[in-house]
Amino acid sequence: MVKKNGSYAPAEPEFLESETDGDFSYNSSRIPWRIGTDALLTGDARAKEQLNQMTSWIRQVTGDDPSKIHGGYKLDGSNPLVDYTDIAFSSPMMVSAMIDPANQDWLNRLWDHNASISTSDDVYFGNTLRLLTMIVVSGNWWSPTIADTEAPIQPTIEKAAAVSGSSVELKWAPSFDNAGIAEYKIYRNNSVIGTSKTTDFKDSGLTPNTTYHYFIVAYDTAGNMSKISNVRIVSTGGHE
Repeated sequence: MVKKNGSYAPAEPEFLESETDGDFSYNSSRIPWRIGTDALLTGDARAKEQLNQMTSWIRQVTGDDPSKIHGGYKLDGSNPLVDYTDIAFSSPMMVSAMIDPANQDWLNRLWDHNASISTSDDVYFGNTLRLLTMIVVSGNWWSPTIADTEAPIQPTIEKAAAVSGSSVELKWAPSFDNAGIAEYKIYRNNSVIGTSKTTDFKDSGLTPNTTYHYFIVAYDTAGNMSKISNVRIVSTGGHE
């Protein structure tokens, strides 16, 4: 497709490499796989209508027989461009079929057909597309998002003071992380007593004339935790 006068139109013959550049030919055979994979990974609903229309069309022109999917069609879907079949066109249709559960029987037929063809019966292009689409259909295509494994910088408690016989106030320097800090967990005597999204916390309901140990741990949005902060020791007074 090319943009002409503010709207999209089929490319002219030889726009890229052949007379069929403006048709549903080899350069566009990957479209059901590409759009389908994006929709499955991101949940983008805009692709569903397009892919369902394509699935409905190919099922109709083949009579629900994947072995009749030809190696290219006119852009309006009216006629095949060639008289032979090709897995470069049948295999991407598997991903398109995954968009709607109503296509399950059609998807099963597509899988059986594409799996039955020997790699020696096709060339690298068709075999590569078959492999990529089967990875998607079998549930083994994962989001390319890079996993965050970097731990936040440990926070530092700057203030830990008893404000009464039963409460202690804590303030700490913020932690930093490449993905952002989600929360801080506050520990008293090695047990979590609360969480905070800010850099302060008040611990109440304590026993007078008692010594407590505090430290803080930061967590980022990916769940990575920092090293523990410095430990501060605080003793409550004898009265409120």
